[in-house]
Amino acid sequence: MSKFNQDSMDALFGGLVGESAKTEQEEKKQSTAPVSTPNATKETTSRRGRPSGVKKESVCTVVDVDLMNKVRAIAKKEDLSITTIFEVGLKMAIQNYEAKNGPIRIRQSKKKDVGDVFGLE
Repeated sequence: MSKFNQDSMDALFGGLVGESAKTEQEEKKQSTAPVSTPNATKETTSRRGRPSGVKKESVCTVVDVDLMNKVRAIAKKEDLSITTIFEVGLKMAIQNYEAKNGPIRIRQSKKKDVGDVFGLE
């Protein structure tokens, strides 16, 4: 089976985030660029390569049939889960958004007391 390819993911999700495909010249520049090495810190990962202990949330959505069929084909060809492909795509979309608009700050809501919500003593 093929290994996961970042360029393939860039091409796949480029349309989702409104980016055009890379030109041949850009690809040549990237292929001659030095390869970065991963951080020396070692994270514990699951069998699928995701960090273990990361909180997950289930999401339900509607996706174009042709797009979903392509995602399935990539998942099968690259031996990845569909969830992993969507997570990478969402991360890429958020990185692109933050690059243009600055970091997104997430407000942590304070957990309310049920007694206060319903006026119970």
